[in-house]
Amino acid sequence: MAREALALAAFDHVVSHAAGFRARSGQREMAALIAHTLSGVSLGDGAVSSEAGLPERGIAVVQAGTGVGKSAAYASTVIPLALAQSKRVIISTATVALQEQLIAKDLPALAAALPQPFAFALAKGRGRYVCRLKLDQLSGGDAASADLFESDDTPSASDTSPDALAAHTVASAAATARSAERWQARGQQYVQWAHALDSGRWDGDRDRLDEPPEAELWSPVAAERHTCTARHCPSYNSCSYYQARARLAQAQVIVVNHDLLLSTLGLHALPNPEECYLVFDEAHHLGAVAQGQFTASMDLMRTQWLDRLPRAVEEVAGALQYTPGADVPALARELKAAQSELARMAMQRMGENPEWLALTGRTGATSLLTGTVRSGATPAIRSESPSPVRPEPFDKLRTGSVEGPAGSSRAGLRQAQPERMGAPSERVSAQTERWGAAGAPVVDRFEGGALPTGWVETVSRLHANASALLKILEAMATQLKANARENPGDAARCAKLYSRLGVLAPRLQSAQETAALWLQEPPAVSEAGQPRQAPLAKWLEAGVQHGLVTLTAHACPLQPGSLLRHHLWNKVRGAVVTSASLVTCGTFDHFLHESGLAYDDAVVAREVQSPFDHARQGRLVVVQTDADPKNVEAYTREMLATLMADLRQVARGALVLFTSKAQMRRAQELLERGEHAELREVVLVQGEASRTQLLRRHGERVAEGGVSILFGLQSFGEGLDLPGELCEWVFITKLPFASPSDPVGQARADWLKSQGRDPFSELVVPATGARLLQWTGRALRTETDEAVVVCYDARLLRQNYGRRMLKGLPPYRLQRRVGEVLTDVSA
Repeated sequence: MAREALALAAFDHVVSHAAGFRARSGQREMAALIAHTLSGVSLGDGAVSSEAGLPERGIAVVQAGTGVGKSAAYASTVIPLALAQSKRVIISTATVALQEQLIAKDLPALAAALPQPFAFALAKGRGRYVCRLKLDQLSGGDAASADLFESDDTPSASDTSPDALAAHTVASAAATARSAERWQARGQQYVQWAHALDSGRWDGDRDRLDEPPEAELWSPVAAERHTCTARHCPSYNSCSYYQARARLAQAQVIVVNHDLLLSTLGLHALPNPEECYLVFDEAHHLGAVAQGQFTASMDLMRTQWLDRLPRAVEEVAGALQYTPGADVPALARELKAAQSELARMAMQRMGENPEWLALTGRTGATSLLTGTVRSGATPAIRSESPSPVRPEPFDKLRTGSVEGPAGSSRAGLRQAQPERMGAPSERVSAQTERWGAAGAPVVDRFEGGALPTGWVETVSRLHANASALLKILEAMATQLKANARENPGDAARCAKLYSRLGVLAPRLQSAQETAALWLQEPPAVSEAGQPRQAPLAKWLEAGVQHGLVTLTAHACPLQPGSLLRHHLWNKVRGAVVTSASLVTCGTFDHFLHESGLAYDDAVVAREVQSPFDHARQGRLVVVQTDADPKNVEAYTREMLATLMADLRQVARGALVLFTSKAQMRRAQELLERGEHAELREVVLVQGEASRTQLLRRHGERVAEGGVSILFGLQSFGEGLDLPGELCEWVFITKLPFASPSDPVGQARADWLKSQGRDPFSELVVPATGARLLQWTGRALRTETDEAVVVCYDARLLRQNYGRRMLKGLPPYRLQRRVGEVLTDVSA
């Protein structure tokens, strides 16, 4: 076909004209597959080319390992195809590193090599830009705004015993002092930012600040949908976000992250998927990102914002001469009472959890609960239906609908959250890295998605009052926008009032959405005793910070594939889906199911040839230990002793990947002892400094001819690019199974068991195999690298599931080590 020939000709042109470009057989294979798959795709409304009268679709799923050059393969074929049809391309990635590589290196080189010019731009979420109106308010010392934007530092106490009240008084005083100090420091920083923005030294992009700001500093001035009046804002013409949007509108190629792409479906912030080509790089993250988008969470311990809400509504209503039509203070009181009652019940449940008792015993935390519902209190309103209310314009975070359990309507994907991290399981992993096993939050899951007896009435009241308040805010927001439109001279005042309402909307929405999901009934059971559809995962998470209890409620659907199929793939006509980690245990099956592509006739999946000679360049050594990895204490002791001996072989750079912070801490403790003191001098531990600083220090040591060894957790197992001497050894302390405290994984396992299926085989083994592929992938980064991967978990060879994982790894030379004896093993 003409389009296929055009795309391949463009690829060949880039190969011959791009400086420093070298053709690779796997790359050519990938380009040919993309050209063929997308050549018949019909883009745009009304485009029909199939015999069935439906638009022609094509989705190329490509496993392309390190060294293939996948970004050049897809960019040099897809972009010329789009330009020839006057269409656009969206390239979506999971990491900032790849976005920067595309924008700073790959796309400029391609633009220079192709005969037809094109413009490209990086799309960021609204929250990456400053809101000039908020910044002006806070840098000018607007006390009302500061009070509204400030978060609660401590919950209110319901336990009136002398000890509890004394502890609460101390905690409150400390929190008040911290708050005052923070706002003084923040105010100075906001003034500096305002001056930089006014002088043109800063463009309002968070990522262009000299030092990345902490979330609590940035959040009060971040642009966000809820507090934005768009064209009605007096700062619209100088708005950093809308200036970036204008530049985006001129680009033929847009680079974006998965979170932002999924969150903006249906919002017209990006080109319609039906009218453009899409490329998903690092696509193995899609399932986790989709699940994270659909997770609803509610903070149960912070309620002071509800005390401020009536005052804010009264101020805005008075300025508008508007009567809400409901008793706002009563609604806020009843919402607070319901939330406090739910917190009380949740803490009673936690009081029966051995992990929680162990955590609070270790930390000496004061379990301060929020206020409880008074006996005989009457809720302001009651809800007959838990379906989420979707007021406009605040509640535009979700689009479309997907049928959840009991036929309830579940809104679509949520607005991107810059600080959010993927699926619940990924957040559990991140918390373990940050807190460590000894202090990680405790998760308490409701099995089968069923709430305890007596909870539904409280959650229903919470949902009803949050929904009622959201409706009031929506009505007032609509009136404010109308006033600004009809009276431009009043736009500044309206925008300020709008922001006072908008800052409250996300908290109300979180409460409403989480409660709505919690109220969804577990699915009906068939005659065979099996649930007819997957339930929701519902759980509590409790932790301790600064000596105070944190408590959040969570809920999310279990099957990311169905979410992606409904919200994304049904709209996509032509796409490339690629990564180095799509094949796990030797097949695409796990990825295709998790990403919603398993039963899509438009999908063509293929693994292309790697340029690496893995058997020559790398070895995978599996160490036989006497202790079984299931015996954690004995195995950790033996493994660490062996690891310390092995680290003495390192001549330049090495990476040690641990499966828990507790395990890594034990290794650090060994390094502090006399016999390992010389090793401590060359080890850099994740968390001792920022990732950027650690990698810079690591590179400097190796460049100077010294030894440098990185200790890291899961986040160091993916995305680190350490070529040559920077990483000649990768040590894997244990097979990287997911955290056993992951509530979604537990709920999915229960669901599969109820269907007579094996969750370990279907979920755990493939997911671990994919993670192991990423971890071993840190070893070889170029065709001249040579490296050794050492795994201390003999289950990789000894167990059938370990052999399955091996099938998904590159064909390294495989060896078993018993003591000091190495023996070659056939894979």
